[in-house]
Amino acid sequence: MKLKITLAAVALSAAVSFGQNAKVVSAYNYLENYKRDRQGEPEALTKAKESIEPATTDESTMGKPKTWYYRGNIYFEIGQSKNPTHAGLSPDPYYDAAFSYQKCLLLDPKYEFANVAKMQLRFCSAQVLNKGVTDFSAKDYAGALVQFEKCIKLAEEGKTFDTLAVRNALLASKNGKNYDKAIFYINMLSKAGIGGAQNYLDLSRIYAEKGDTATSLKTLQEGRAKFPSDVNLIIDELNYYLIKNDNIGAEKSLKDAIVADPKNPTLYFAAGTVYSNLKNYDKAEENFKKAIELKADYGDALFNLGVVYVNRGNEFLDKSNNFVDKRMFKEADVEKDKGMAQYKLAIEMIEKARLTNPKEAIYLKALKDLYGKVDNTDKYNEMKKLLDDMKN
Repeated sequence: MKLKITLAAVALSAAVSFGQNAKVVSAYNYLENYKRDRQGEPEALTKAKESIEPATTDESTMGKPKTWYYRGNIYFEIGQSKNPTHAGLSPDPYYDAAFSYQKCLLLDPKYEFANVAKMQLRFCSAQVLNKGVTDFSAKDYAGALVQFEKCIKLAEEGKTFDTLAVRNALLASKNGKNYDKAIFYINMLSKAGIGGAQNYLDLSRIYAEKGDTATSLKTLQEGRAKFPSDVNLIIDELNYYLIKNDNIGAEKSLKDAIVADPKNPTLYFAAGTVYSNLKNYDKAEENFKKAIELKADYGDALFNLGVVYVNRGNEFLDKSNNFVDKRMFKEADVEKDKGMAQYKLAIEMIEKARLTNPKEAIYLKALKDLYGKVDNTDKYNEMKKLLDDMKN
């Protein structure tokens, strides 16, 4: 009796195995019928898909490279088809095809059609990536991320690292404000030894967008410890201090930034602004002049240098008034003359700034006030008229 049961079990197993092998053969035949006459028998492709799927989960056929190679071919044709009959057969046929070709190669790298499978895998993977790029261009960042993650998965299953897909996934995550995903992909790049200082920069900015400024600064500092001369890290650290009105911290970052990028006029402008805030007008003047030396038409630097002279002039006028209060008129006149000289230097700088943007109201207003201080009535009226005309 036991022998009969065993034989029956073997017979049943053989029948199931034969049945699933027959499904693979049927899938192949349906596919070939479809390829012979793509317009005449669209239903053949549908039948090919219906035949191959059971074979991918049956133990007797799921481990055979042929099963997955045929499946790849079927989904490739679904992807290529323009017939609406096939539109619902797969939401992402090129991914299904790529997955299948890769499975075939993993099962047997020397499969008789391995070269074709490799070529098709590359093509289909590119189509998956391209769909992600299309979604990204349409600002569908969530959809783009899904496609890029499929590319990453394909690479991981093939024991490789798809740098482009990971970078794209990071970009889609950042643009879609999916911060946790973005952090995940930055860490993935770091573990792969890719990205360097840029990873710290991206990570810091993401924490800043999340509102976690403490971790943002900590990340910048960690990055600067590893990449001390990276200009972008230095500038982001500088911007942090400037936003926080931490002029002492900004001053230190600026020194590092200027050493790293000594030909950048923006850095000298920022340094001039910081020193102005610290009321160190000599250092402010020095840095604004350096910015102008590097960029002669730097309107903001010219204007702010003028403001430095105005502030100095105000200090001299304050001293003059103090001497007047003490009835020390000779000393008061000396300080007043110094103040007037500073105002004239300010006028010279702000007039140069005005050449870069003649309709900038802040330049005109500053000049009107300064011409009033130096008793130049004609120029005062000229600036006033220009401002009045702008209001009308």
